[in-house]
Amino acid sequence: MKRKLMAARADLVERMADLAKRKGATLYSYTNEILEGVLSLEGEKSFQDYVEFNSALELAKTLGLVLAPLSLWSKSENLQDEAENLGTNAAIYIKNKEPDPKKAVDVFLRNLSWNASLFSIRFEEYSARLEIVGRMMTDEQMEFILSVARGALNALGYHEARRSMNTGIAIVHYTNG
Repeated sequence: MKRKLMAARADLVERMADLAKRKGATLYSYTNEILEGVLSLEGEKSFQDYVEFNSALELAKTLGLVLAPLSLWSKSENLQDEAENLGTNAAIYIKNKEPDPKKAVDVFLRNLSWNASLFSIRFEEYSARLEIVGRMMTDEQMEFILSVARGALNALGYHEARRSMNTGIAIVHYTNG
């Protein structure tokens, strides 16, 4: 097989060599495994999107979440309270683990809203604005996500000031302080 020389920062090569050694692989085989994996993912989404989604799934697993059919959503009592508690617990966990809690909460909520066609949260010093467009989302799903967001943003010190909602669209303003 033909080989090609690539350049990388020395610290990254050292870390990869250590990882390869721990896995019992050569640096050559480990590098090829990583490159093949990254290239198989690239397409409509960036590699960073996959990394963030995986991080969100790991957080969900840590918090004890499980995937469930959408039909169960309407059968659960106190779903909004449970969702808000989930958001609060997730944000507390994130604040203790992540160097940039706002960014990590953004990633968590974005990945929780994976079926939304638009998700945007902008943090300012004294306010935040959440926008979600999910044409395929039911009202129950939207309420669930907004309740999780309420809990998460409350844990970061933001409180819901006003909300505009229509089927599949939500804009929520939060204040801080």
